[in-house]
Amino acid sequence: MPVETARVPLDSRTGRTLDVAIRNNFPEIRNFVLEASGDGFRFLPARTDVSIAPAEERVVSLRVFPQTAGSGPGHTAAPEAARDAPAARRPALLRLSGGAQAELSFELLVIPRGGAMAWEADLDGDGAPEWVVENQKLRAVFSLQDGGRWLEFLWKDTELNLAPEGGALAGEGLVNVQAEGGRLEFSGSGWKRAVSLEENRLILDQTPHLPAANLEGGSRGGVELEITRENPGRVIYTVRPVTPARQ
Repeated sequence: MPVETARVPLDSRTGRTLDVAIRNNFPEIRNFVLEASGDGFRFLPARTDVSIAPAEERVVSLRVFPQTAGSGPGHTAAPEAARDAPAARRPALLRLSGGAQAELSFELLVIPRGGAMAWEADLDGDGAPEWVVENQKLRAVFSLQDGGRWLEFLWKDTELNLAPEGGALAGEGLVNVQAEGGRLEFSGSGWKRAVSLEENRLILDQTPHLPAANLEGGSRGGVELEITRENPGRVIYTVRPVTPARQ
């Protein structure tokens, strides 16, 4: 049983590929039907018939695209040619029938091309939601507790977390958070902080000043983190892959 809802980010225009693993635990060949559905999305194929040998596993691949004007049923153009879909967070469902009956709910996160989106969810199961801001390259997670502690800073190409184990920018007390487009705005006792993403950069702006975070620049895990403090209240974190020549 899944311990939490799976969340799958996808490009607002080209979508993404989903790989679904199905294992047959019966001592004989079984036939299954996998169906995918979600309001506002197009799945190709939406239905797949698959036969699996005893105690074997098969992976079914399907594409999912955000449904936009000009990409609905009856439209003849390829889904990749559809216009950019707006940022969205919507439920979807995988249904297995035939040799066994099962359903798996998950969420699809539509990330605007060249932009970012912000959303909240209780990721650690403590009863309090965390706030997430992400684009095609980066994802950052912040807590509502501990003064808005910065919990995760992920380079999505390799799933490398650049934040220290204990997080960064820890403080005291609860914070208020507002999302405006792909930007997060935090407010605590006597301070305000804005978090935004631009391509491979995360930008922190805080008034009256931004305390030093315990993130370390340099190269690790195939990427380089560059930290630039432009002024006492603004820091830019730039992440880029490290080429073999630079290593």
